[in-house]
Amino acid sequence: MKSPRLPLCLLLFYAACLLHAQTLCQFKDADIIIPEAAPGIVRLAAEELQKHLSKLTGGEFPIGKGGKHEFSLVLGNAPQNQALDFDLDSLPRDGFFILATEKSIHIVGRDKPATQKANLFHLLYDCQDRATLLGAYEFLEQQGIRWPAPGEINTYFPNKTMLACPIGLQRHQPVFTDRMGCEYYNFMQKYRDSAEYVKSNDEALLWGLRLKLSGRTSAIGCHTEQFLKLWEVWKDHPERFQLMKNGERNFKYLCWTDPAVEEIWYRCADAFFSGKKPEAAGLPHLASWRGQNSRREFFIDPMDHGSQNDGRCRCQRCDEFRRKHPCPDDTELVWKVIASVAERIRDKHPGKLIATLVYPPKHHFPTTVKLPDNIAVRLCLPGAKTAALPQRLKGELQRIKEWSDILGKDQVPLWTYQCEIHGRKLPGPPEVYPGLFASYLQHIRPLAAGVFNEIHALSHTYRNMDMYIQARLMWNPDRDLNTELKEYFEVYYGTQAGPLLQVLFQRFEENWIRYWRRVTPDTSEMEKVGLALDGQVLKKIVWSEIYTTAEMQHIDDTLKQAEVLSAGNSEHLRRVRMLRPWMFDIMKEERNEVMHLRDLCPDIDVFSCPWEQTKAIPLVNASRLTQGSLQPSTCQIRVDNGQLQIRVKANEPTPDKTLSDPKRPSGDHSLWRDNVLEFFFFADDTLTQVMVNDLGAWTCRRVHSKQVIWEPLPGTEVKMEKTGNGFLCELSVPRTSFPGDPLLFNVTRSRRVKDSLEENSTLSPGSKLGNWHNPESFARLLFKP
Repeated sequence: MKSPRLPLCLLLFYAACLLHAQTLCQFKDADIIIPEAAPGIVRLAAEELQKHLSKLTGGEFPIGKGGKHEFSLVLGNAPQNQALDFDLDSLPRDGFFILATEKSIHIVGRDKPATQKANLFHLLYDCQDRATLLGAYEFLEQQGIRWPAPGEINTYFPNKTMLACPIGLQRHQPVFTDRMGCEYYNFMQKYRDSAEYVKSNDEALLWGLRLKLSGRTSAIGCHTEQFLKLWEVWKDHPERFQLMKNGERNFKYLCWTDPAVEEIWYRCADAFFSGKKPEAAGLPHLASWRGQNSRREFFIDPMDHGSQNDGRCRCQRCDEFRRKHPCPDDTELVWKVIASVAERIRDKHPGKLIATLVYPPKHHFPTTVKLPDNIAVRLCLPGAKTAALPQRLKGELQRIKEWSDILGKDQVPLWTYQCEIHGRKLPGPPEVYPGLFASYLQHIRPLAAGVFNEIHALSHTYRNMDMYIQARLMWNPDRDLNTELKEYFEVYYGTQAGPLLQVLFQRFEENWIRYWRRVTPDTSEMEKVGLALDGQVLKKIVWSEIYTTAEMQHIDDTLKQAEVLSAGNSEHLRRVRMLRPWMFDIMKEERNEVMHLRDLCPDIDVFSCPWEQTKAIPLVNASRLTQGSLQPSTCQIRVDNGQLQIRVKANEPTPDKTLSDPKRPSGDHSLWRDNVLEFFFFADDTLTQVMVNDLGAWTCRRVHSKQVIWEPLPGTEVKMEKTGNGFLCELSVPRTSFPGDPLLFNVTRSRRVKDSLEENSTLSPGSKLGNWHNPESFARLLFKP
């Protein structure tokens, strides 16, 4: 099926079709013809056509060799398509042909030849040749079928009984090669409202395929430095790790000017491309090449930075390099290693690539390092929201152009972010902006290969519309946005409630733009990425200035009106009603935590008395979207002989299934990952956090003016003992450690045991998962005589 041009036989066949007066082929029943040993992808395409078309028309669509019906749908490399000699080599990835004649429709593209049943994860994320399947979805779209949300229950079928297709040849291909989606494979685990949409993750994966997403293309991965776990083999070489500003070594970050660092990256890439295991590179502690997602690329990328660590080594050698190669971050320093490894790999493994992210601490374009031709990059940028700020957009586009001018637009995919919720920085307000996304695509169209837009929210209901519209626009950004939105809302919510909800979601976008312009400086200086204000300030701005009491009332009234309008259709009504628990109620709860947080936090009287006379206060659910019972825990607080004493009794029916690491000693900074209790005190502008796991290991962390100190308070005592139905923990600290009255305090429990979902509970109802370090959410201890 290979040819440098459209063959003469196909041209003559096409011309003969056009000689007929009929311009449409129309049918109700058809044979779906596939080859005898059909690839799994082609068989899936046939099954998808059969399922949708039979439901649409009520007709018959048997899969096989044909002969039952006058009309036929011919898929993939069936003999009838091979005879037409389609020029598949002229098609880009995900491109396909649809040829319609009076009696047949031919859908064909490049397909992986494997005949086993298609794996949906592989098809969505890793399979490059699955174009006939995408062609089948295009044909279904042309019949008016839509998939506005994941799940079979949400498929839209128009009211028609005959199928129609214009006679002639159609050539289809996406405008953007890179069109990745977010969180399809773990949909059921990620979103609490997932059961409202699907019964399994496969349905979510199928949604991504039906939207014709691309899966993983180039430079897919991140922060692979962490996956090497070099602290396991370099215990005697602390000089190979980051020297922090305080003079200590951090074994999670490398010193990128140490010669051993470049050498280990080269040995890893060489072993990977040679088909060897990590042990061959000197890493016997690794079982596999975690973080490497393509056999053609090896990903070299620094560990992610954070508010407490920018990832940059301050040793004398690194500082000297920076003086010789000035740069706002460590772009030149890290790229020196990556480029050197790439050059060595190019000679030994031709055709293989070294991939990395353009992301802090190497967010700039390198000017002192010559880039070899075997590198692959993905630019990490704020993305569509910058379309609301002209100067920021200008700076972002210039950053893309720098790389595009060197590598070519088809080699510059983007990683953008629609997730201000990350780390609970700004949860609750809808981060909805299809208009900005449509505008952004037009700006990057001549510069980039496409976008992986990382979109997160507190529920899938928040993000469903954006994900659907984004997928359609990434395939074809010339689609009219207003037409797409009108269709989405009317198809999904019905012609009665749909227009009203379209106006509401447009208001959500306008509100987001107001907020974004309010808090974000419009500057082209790309190093000023992110918001200048901390999360607590941002939350107060959005809930007091944007989503005011009047605005929240307007949303409430709109949803009530939409429910009335959709009452005549049970499915439309169900979808409309989902907006209340999975969006509006969440918004109200988040707003209440900010605007009325103090009202949620109790005052607790603390006396000097025996434990038997001390009130046992139950811990309550700390997860916003998790309902159901928790394993009970209680907290008692008293003062005795100058010591503030806290006792927690925790019920645990399966102590042998604890996920606490038995090798983790007291003082370990990662104790928070265990089956753990955390005690929080805030006094004298200092946050003190004591973590105790169920095995008795504990550590203490103090934060003052963003400086973190890991050391126990003098006079602190911790006791942990097993009980008949759980464990009892007692923490004793000198009362003088926390001057002032009242004292802000909280205790939380993270129950992590095998075969159970994680449970999180808290003493103060104002403290929820994600804001445990916020003293404003703590209880107040009032000390009594």
